[in-house]
Amino acid sequence: MSFFKKRKQKKSAMEVAIEAQAAALSKRFDQRLRATLHHGVAREETRAYSRKKDLRVALAIFTPETERSCRIVDHSYSGMQIELLPEECCPEEFALTIPTLAFIGVVKKVWQNGNRVGVSILRWSEVS
Repeated sequence: MSFFKKRKQKKSAMEVAIEAQAAALSKRFDQRLRATLHHGVAREETRAYSRKKDLRVALAIFTPETERSCRIVDHSYSGMQIELLPEECCPEEFALTIPTLAFIGVVKKVWQNGNRVGVSILRWSEVS
């Protein structure tokens, strides 16, 4: 049946250029996607507990003299993402209170990108 075998046609210069551009664009897209996944902007959900979007006001207490208002962006059982209103570097561990959730706890900074901070919850209790 080799009689009906299709002959390979030579690609035109335009087709070769289009394929090269498509490959380059695909590579750039993959790099951007990996960078986005790495920086947590849009990452696959591999956490043990799912995050819930939130828009609550909280108070971050860095030292007894230093308190900053912040906003809870999302939260889960084990951590949360907060947004500090004036962008500043926060300590590795600090107290966090969320009055509307009756939450007071000690959190540990996991990452910081600008005014966004990801924290894990070390200890917490409910305020009555």
